[in-house]
Amino acid sequence: MSSQRDIVFVEFGETETLDDKQLLLAHGRPEHGDVGWWLFWRQAGDEKRSHCFPGIPRDDRSQAMLHARNYALQNQLL
Repeated sequence: MSSQRDIVFVEFGETETLDDKQLLLAHGRPEHGDVGWWLFWRQAGDEKRSHCFPGIPRDDRSQAMLHARNYALQNQLL
């Protein structure tokens, strides 16, 4: 049985607070990557993973959350 996780909005620089109980959603641009909404999570073995949702406006949090939740459900992250 997997533990229940939540998706939490954070500022892009706050992704270091990532733990195994939350998925973090932030808008920004990493050093190597696209500008957009990014979903961060910890994988087994404490590996930090991420996925970008480009094209969603920065101020459209509801659309970003919808995409993040759908992605997380499809990939069994929640």
